[in-house]
Amino acid sequence: MAPSSQVLKAFIGFGLLACLFTWICWLPLAFIPGAAASPLRYLHLIGSLGPALAGIICTGLCGGRPALRQLRQRLLLWRVPWPWHAAVWFGPFLLLAIAEIAAFGWAAGDPRSWLTRSAEYPALPLAAYWAATLVFYGFGEEIGWRGFALPLLQTRLHPVLATLLVSGLWALWHWPLFLFSPGLSTLDAPGVVGWLFSLVTGAFLLTTIVNRTGGSLLLAAGFHATMDIAFLGPAPVMMIVGALTTLLGVLAVVDCLRRGKSPLHRVTLSSCR
Repeated sequence: MAPSSQVLKAFIGFGLLACLFTWICWLPLAFIPGAAASPLRYLHLIGSLGPALAGIICTGLCGGRPALRQLRQRLLLWRVPWPWHAAVWFGPFLLLAIAEIAAFGWAAGDPRSWLTRSAEYPALPLAAYWAATLVFYGFGEEIGWRGFALPLLQTRLHPVLATLLVSGLWALWHWPLFLFSPGLSTLDAPGVVGWLFSLVTGAFLLTTIVNRTGGSLLLAAGFHATMDIAFLGPAPVMMIVGALTTLLGVLAVVDCLRRGKSPLHRVTLSSCR
């Protein structure tokens, strides 16, 4: 079933707001000489709150206080089966460990070697970087992508189609990072294709997590953050990590196809339907 005009307008409006706030923060890093190596680099963190701000605004406009109350409940939803907690908080590190050992043998068995500091924020202590990743990249993005956009689209679309649409907007939102980010600005064409593929894979994994846990944004933000923290390293390791996450992504797609319409279609976004 095609999305109604109300849903489509709400999705586009959300995307415009998210990109507007984020790009206002990020574009100076691309066009001001030396900005990405100065304290202005932290605009990257601030700009990552764009989806959350857009999601909160659009949730309020579409559903009022009941929808905002439900969004808050989903942010605090931690009472889910323990295997989901294990998968979210430890799964990416387990994949990294497997990839390290597969690439370099048992000599790579020191867990400290699996935790790579961010090239963008080398001055941040590791714990501070992890906390910032959870707050700005985890909650800052997932309140928008899986807090508003995904359940909105699932009011009219199958989870697979809804996930693909969210993935497209999510990819577009990243555009300024290709101008200054250490990780994305150096990618060639095959690298960009690989990045897009990994983003879609991650989107399906996140769709499965939120749909299987009753919409928990806590777990969605946690998984987003642990992936960002864990999935840094040399090319041989990341190739193996990519293969493993692709396999998990295929399983997530199959799960979405088998489950059909998500229970999140009952989300309170009445005026957007």
